[in-house]
Amino acid sequence: MLLFGNAVFAQDSGPSWRARFHLEGQDLGVVKEYEVVIGVGPKSELLPSPPPPPEYSARMELISRPNWQAAYKDIREPGRDVYFWILAIDPHGNVGSPYARKARLSWCPSEFGEGDLELRRGYDENGEVLVRDMMASSSYDLEGTGETHYVTVVYAP
Repeated sequence: MLLFGNAVFAQDSGPSWRARFHLEGQDLGVVKEYEVVIGVGPKSELLPSPPPPPEYSARMELISRPNWQAAYKDIREPGRDVYFWILAIDPHGNVGSPYARKARLSWCPSEFGEGDLELRRGYDENGEVLVRDMMASSSYDLEGTGETHYVTVVYAP
């Protein structure tokens, strides 16, 4: 709210949105799917990530900065020029052969708010662009042998 003299005006906080990211690994008879939620809303929400299952063929968590806490949901308050969310992804998992495996990261473009969205390599907004326009695409494949891959969703309203 803004106060001018004796009058109080509601400040426009911008549109709210929530988008789900889904990761699907290889079907090896263990946990193979993960989901996280990002977005912009009237108040911040940060829900911690549950502990990992004993066996999984792919795994994903949001990484909340500045404390690097693993999260399932990270909703930010409106008002920024640029937002970014870090995803930590293991496309191989902790079971099966040591050879590289793929996992597919997917999203629904209609769940995002208006603006520009990019997927970048690494854990900040300056990494190599992997997907230039996330509104025109709905997935990205990652491959690995057990290491964690970091990708960042960059949103400019």
